[in-house]
Amino acid sequence: MVDPTPEMSRSPCHGGFPPHRNGISTTHPGLAFLGLEYQRTILSGTLHGVAHDSRHVARKLARYS
Repeated sequence: MVDPTPEMSRSPCHGGFPPHRNGISTTHPGLAFLGLEYQRTILSGTLHGVAHDSRHVARKLARYS
């Protein structure tokens, strides 16, 4: 099977988490993550926390459109 995103498989992961700052990838511009433990707060890995983080991520990603 061919990996559709080979560049992502070469991204360094720190402790099993993708390299990011507050959910915004530090290695791939325009890529963001949600639901990571302690992404921004202790609640980031919960449904309640994802709602707050998603607003932050959406504002940051709007720069790339």
